[in-house]
Amino acid sequence: MREVSVRRAPVRTGHLRDSARVSTDPETGQAAVSYEADYAVYQHERLDYAHETGGPKFLETALVGERGEVGRIVQAEIREALDS
Repeated sequence: MREVSVRRAPVRTGHLRDSARVSTDPETGQAAVSYEADYAVYQHERLDYAHETGGPKFLETALVGERGEVGRIVQAEIREALDS
C-alpha cells in the first residue's frame, strides 16, 4: 500500500512522498499507511489542484486498486498464524 500510494502521490519537492509511513499495532493486529507532511490531507482531498506528476486521492485509489492483494496478504498471515 505504501509503495503504490507513494507512486500516485503528487511531486513537487518530494517531501510528501518521503513523509509516507507504515505503522502497526501488535495488540490489535492493525496496520496503517499515513503521510506526515502537514499538507498531505489537502493534496489528497483537493480535486482542483493541478499536478504534473501524481494526483489527488493517492492513498484512497491505492487502497481500492490493491484491495485484492491486501486481502491475499492478510489471508496468508492468518493461515500462517493458525498453522503455528
